[in-house]
Amino acid sequence: MRGAIASSIAHDAHNFTCAGMDDISMAAALRELSRIRGGIVIAEGEKILAEIELPVGGLMSLLDAGEGLKKLEALAAARDALGCTNPHAFMHLSFMSLSVIPELKLTDKGYFDITGGGEIPLFVR
Repeated sequence: MRGAIASSIAHDAHNFTCAGMDDISMAAALRELSRIRGGIVIAEGEKILAEIELPVGGLMSLLDAGEGLKKLEALAAARDALGCTNPHAFMHLSFMSLSVIPELKLTDKGYFDITGGGEIPLFVR
């Protein structure tokens, strides 16, 4: 796998979330996500491979259904081209921040083990 995906769909806090294989791809995806004011972005290195703008609260599109479908299909193709084998990667990323359901959750306050309780350090000393 390579590249990064960033999204403004992040239940319940709706902050930006990003997962990736390298810092450059992640930074590019997050910069573009900020520029378009919310949505889903896939990047490889500095190159943006696909995106959908979700300017209404970072959750909803202004596109008609046909154009929205084309953008979602382009995102799926870019995801697959980067070697992601999870067909539900967008959904899984959006629920990583939903801190009320188990197990490990990424929040604006840190990384938490919801089942066992407590914050998980992001860095090993």
